[in-house]
Amino acid sequence: MRNILTILAMGIMTSVFAQGTTPETKGEILTFDQLASTYTKSLLNVHFDEKGVLQYVKPEDAQNAQAMALNRPRGQRGIPSADGEWRAVNEGNRLKVVKSQAYNDGVAMTLEMPVEFEVSDNSEGDIVWGQSVHRNEFGINGGIFWSPNGHQLAFYRMDETMVQSYPLVQSDDREATVKWVKYPMAGMTSHQVTLGIFNPDTQKTVYLKTNEKPESSCADQIKNGLNDPEHYLTNISWRPDGKEIFIFELNRLQNFMALNVYNAETGAYDRTLFIEQHEKYVEPENPLYFLPGSNDKFIYQDEASGYNHLYLYDLAKNSSAQLTSGDWLVTSLIGVDPKCKAAYFSATKDSPLESNVYKVDLKTKKVVRLTAESGRHSVMFNKDYTQFYDAFTNHDNPRICKLCTIKGDKVTSKVLYTAEDPWKGFARPEVTVGITKAADGVTDLYYRVVKPINMEAGKKYPAVVYLYNGPHTQLITDGYQWGLPAWDCYMASHGYVVFTIDGRGSSNRGLEFEQTIWHNLGYNEGKDQMKGIEVLTSLPYVDANRIGIYGWSYGGFMTSYMTLNYPETFKVGVCGGPVLDWSRYEIMYGERYMGSPQNNPEGYARNKMIDQAGKLKGKLLIIH
Repeated sequence: MRNILTILAMGIMTSVFAQGTTPETKGEILTFDQLASTYTKSLLNVHFDEKGVLQYVKPEDAQNAQAMALNRPRGQRGIPSADGEWRAVNEGNRLKVVKSQAYNDGVAMTLEMPVEFEVSDNSEGDIVWGQSVHRNEFGINGGIFWSPNGHQLAFYRMDETMVQSYPLVQSDDREATVKWVKYPMAGMTSHQVTLGIFNPDTQKTVYLKTNEKPESSCADQIKNGLNDPEHYLTNISWRPDGKEIFIFELNRLQNFMALNVYNAETGAYDRTLFIEQHEKYVEPENPLYFLPGSNDKFIYQDEASGYNHLYLYDLAKNSSAQLTSGDWLVTSLIGVDPKCKAAYFSATKDSPLESNVYKVDLKTKKVVRLTAESGRHSVMFNKDYTQFYDAFTNHDNPRICKLCTIKGDKVTSKVLYTAEDPWKGFARPEVTVGITKAADGVTDLYYRVVKPINMEAGKKYPAVVYLYNGPHTQLITDGYQWGLPAWDCYMASHGYVVFTIDGRGSSNRGLEFEQTIWHNLGYNEGKDQMKGIEVLTSLPYVDANRIGIYGWSYGGFMTSYMTLNYPETFKVGVCGGPVLDWSRYEIMYGERYMGSPQNNPEGYARNKMIDQAGKLKGKLLIIH
């Protein structure tokens, strides 16, 4: 379906700009059906085996790899406990715990008396057990958390009975039907989440008292809404001994967060490790990472400095130390070696367009880069952190896969595989990346220009702006051809200039850069996009009278915003899956960036695109 809609996007651009001829080229012109063939190949089934030897399958042996996968024993359903004795299983909205199969020398044996316990107390209704909550925001991607000792199951319980139901028309069949879903919209009543702990040995459940914090020690938290049943329970972590649970609790306004500790046996609140407040918002997205063999020390990630960095907390000393610092951000914590000498992580330390891998000494805080080449690296370490598999790409290389060995601060490597150029045989456009200033006149913004294939001297070409410009997304990277999507190349092969700029509000540039959009979505992003238009229209081969714009999701919203607020610039737009009225979007995402319609009515009115339809002068295709 998305492919059909992409054809529609190009179709409306072509119909408006009357660009009907394909330039003559020396290579084959990319057709729509060939878009998938331009994806870069890589090694398959990569893993370190039990002896620490790297195993992998080359792409040319992919058929054999699939056969190997089909012959593997089928795993049991559900999520296993740490000791493998139990499995947590979701069935619809329900949750139960079942006894794992017994094994004798690796051969599965059927239990004569299957053992299973129902954790949920309802089989129907609007209460969801053991699944992701809060609309998958705050890094949440599941609702089951086994304790390290394997005999306690923490789980989310989400009560949606108070949330307004929303109808979705199912039109796949000849006679359409209605599917009702719970969808909490900004400013409306939200669902209520609690965290339970089920013990399969006793078949008893204890619920953490997250809404019953004592006034004597939690007055500030209560004042800021952390006893409100609609507040957020995020990034659940067990203490290794299984006696305590840690929760990053966030108020509904999302400007007050506390890392609280609860007694896993009684569910009672125990203590608060720290509190973080921000005038705009706080967004916890990562659980704690306890050091190997330690019950007291863990690493957590925090944006309090303005950039996401690593911190080491010592429960025995009740103290925290910052491990990384600077005007760059950690994008992921990979792990800590078994001897607890260093933490390994991915970061933008050397460039916001790159993702390199580093280690930081836990004592000296010395940071050492482990990946040599510029670009974007995806790695996998062995259990001792003495070797890692590195698959990387940059603007010049489709993909190179290496095995790297670490000795001290030195890294040696052996190339295992070099991917062929997926554009071999195709005519490809020229791609350039540059920097311009944002509308504030200070901040650097990265932009990308894709030129039409085989340009003719003196000819002016229509241009398409492809954008997202919202949180958690970065379009311009030092990936192959600067992160260029195949669709951009497809448009370039049909005589279009394609332009993209990552304005303020997009990711990997720090908190201040992102929070520019707060309570006023579209406004500053739009000004930055127009700074990009200044760059675009300064190019001698661009026809400033034929500029279109295209985006999906937040990019769809921005497309509608730009066509309505800058109608003289954009003659045609295609917005896919746009939010045209933020008061009808979900609470968690919407209220983080916009507040509620009750406390920010002017902001909601400014970016309600439905009410601004009369400003449209060009053509606009809305896809949903």
